[in-house]
Amino acid sequence: MRTFEIDLELGETAERDFAKVLKKKMRTVKAIQKVNYKKYPYDLRITVETEGGQVDKTVEVKSLAGGYPTACVEVWADNSKTKRPQWFHKDVDIVAFQDRSRNKWFLYQAQPVIQFLKEYQGPLTRAKNSCKDDSGYITLFTWEDGLPGFMTEVRGEDV
Repeated sequence: MRTFEIDLELGETAERDFAKVLKKKMRTVKAIQKVNYKKYPYDLRITVETEGGQVDKTVEVKSLAGGYPTACVEVWADNSKTKRPQWFHKDVDIVAFQDRSRNKWFLYQAQPVIQFLKEYQGPLTRAKNSCKDDSGYITLFTWEDGLPGFMTEVRGEDV
């Protein structure tokens, strides 16, 4: 049976893979720091060189199995719909969804996604990925443009 620890390990692998993709694809990336999820509402802090100097961006990394035209994202972190996911926070700049089946990453501006999900009135599905620690509700979206704030997709080949 899956547990939080198994999902955490999968997430940390995705974070390392995403960091490799960024280093390979973006020459402006100067540093990538893994942060403690117990202290911060995001996974990575990235320092990027811009024309105006260095800027830090924060990234929440989500790794999904893929294999379908839709993906899922958590809207509520508990069954009673009183707790939002930790990354629903003003300090999160980017959310990166990994489609493991195609080795692709889909990057979104986090704040439009968070606002959309907070206001979402459509159908929700119970989170049920066979994880004994699972709770909450998810909704489906299409990979490329199913949420607001879509920025780009990046192929993760050769990482």
